[in-house]
Amino acid sequence: MTPRRHNIDLSASVQTGVRLQDEAAREWFVRRGQQVHTRGSFRVVADSTSGGGLTLARVRHDAATIDRSRAGGDGLTVLIQIDGTAALQLPDSDTTLTLMPGSAVLVPDGASYVLTAEAPVARIEVGLRHPIGLVDDNQPVRWDDSPYTRVLVAAVNAALSSPGVDPASAGYAHLKAAVRVLLFASSASVPVADSGNLNGSAAMLYQRAQAVIERDSVKPEFRVADLAAELRVSAVYLRRVFARAGTTPLKAIRDARVRNARLHLQHTRPTPSRTELERIARASGFSSVRHMRESLATIPDDPQPPAEASEDGPPSLGPLTSEFSRRGGGAARRAASGC
Repeated sequence: MTPRRHNIDLSASVQTGVRLQDEAAREWFVRRGQQVHTRGSFRVVADSTSGGGLTLARVRHDAATIDRSRAGGDGLTVLIQIDGTAALQLPDSDTTLTLMPGSAVLVPDGASYVLTAEAPVARIEVGLRHPIGLVDDNQPVRWDDSPYTRVLVAAVNAALSSPGVDPASAGYAHLKAAVRVLLFASSASVPVADSGNLNGSAAMLYQRAQAVIERDSVKPEFRVADLAAELRVSAVYLRRVFARAGTTPLKAIRDARVRNARLHLQHTRPTPSRTELERIARASGFSSVRHMRESLATIPDDPQPPAEASEDGPPSLGPLTSEFSRRGGGAARRAASGC
């Protein structure tokens, strides 16, 4: 049977033009395995299609906290931030990630998450069953503004906007294969911590250190001594482990802060005010704007930024929101030094 179009019944395979408010909007999330907590009126606008182990959705909603407990099965969900900023808390790993436009995070079904947005936000969601090779040890994976993610977003938007895309058709299985390939391409852009000559407990310590740095580097007071204390090792031993991996704890912390600063600057006007720069410096973990500028100047950008980086941004949600602008790393550095 062909799925009904323009039907917001959650049991349907295709839902287009979902526009719900308050209790009906909360119930829509409940049936998707998510609990919504709000302090006022709540609206959701969405389109989705599901079948054959692939779920595609574009969702825009008001400020809220959305709680998803561990889901059953061997699948994953990829959240791609399109508009607005959200905090994604991963209770299982005691980590909180800031999702800005272009950010993506892959969450296995075996992991829970809490997404908090203080203002309206929009995102693409991709659900995939049997994602062989995409999930490592049931751990969430984050990446930022990959060009392949933009291709994935464009493909999802096209699928959700095309009335001929039918999850009951034979072609939908090929769409699932294409989405899976694009997820591989997107996640391949994730910087992998090179453990060098490390093995055994030293390699495990190094990986744990990277996770702590990702979580705590946004705190200006976070230092190598704090990292060592968190890992319950001496600072001397920690430096020795990092040296075997070809780096230092201090450099790893600084690199994480630079990545965060560039991400913030990419979504700031070309000539940010002093107040904006101070806010970005603090949010990235730098003690001052001067420290941020010096770090941005000493760590090179991506050697091959997209040619259109100063004009074009990640694809929009089509009917849900307009495109937003993005600047490449070089432009971000110029913005930080131009005030």
